[in-house]
Amino acid sequence: MFKKSKLLSQESQKLLDEAITKIEKQTGSELVLVVVPQSDSYMLWHCLLAFLGSITCTWLLYHWIYVWSFTWLLAMHCLFAVGIFYLLEWDPLQRLYVLENAAQAAVHKKTLQLFSEIGVFNTIGRNGVMILLSELEQRVVILGDKAIHEKINIEGWKAYIERIVQGIHHKNTATALLGVINDIGQVLVQHFPPTPNDKNELPNTVIGISK
Repeated sequence: MFKKSKLLSQESQKLLDEAITKIEKQTGSELVLVVVPQSDSYMLWHCLLAFLGSITCTWLLYHWIYVWSFTWLLAMHCLFAVGIFYLLEWDPLQRLYVLENAAQAAVHKKTLQLFSEIGVFNTIGRNGVMILLSELEQRVVILGDKAIHEKINIEGWKAYIERIVQGIHHKNTATALLGVINDIGQVLVQHFPPTPNDKNELPNTVIGISK
């Protein structure tokens, strides 16, 4: 359990942990839920907008108070740049200025990275599933390994993703996640029953990844 999630309370995380554990006791598959605060720092966007914003503010200040020296204007330019940079860290603002395609690409890249790092691609039955929730972008990606992907096609994954995204928008993230996890779990239980040699290969708790 981790404490820094903006969309999931500790109580919600406990319920999700219990749901995942219950499912994995009934199947030979692995189901992983990963939550990241954001999928990219978007540093280039931060720096560019802070620079342009500080130039604009300095220009307006210069035309408002004509007697300011170049040194003072340079100092104000730096102060504006720093202030705007930190202002752009505010999540609602980031969601406004980061282009949709850039956010989607960042979340997809992060998912592929963690799918490999956590080891979901390397389960014995090749039937692992990872749900990634990126909080800043309010986006979700679900990746299933080869065996489970053959049972739930692309349209099936898209339907699950849409349910979670709608839950986020309606401030009902935990309920949406629980519903999707239980539904995916039923598919896993149906097609991948446990075997005598099964072992728990991946964590059954919500995995929180810091920036």
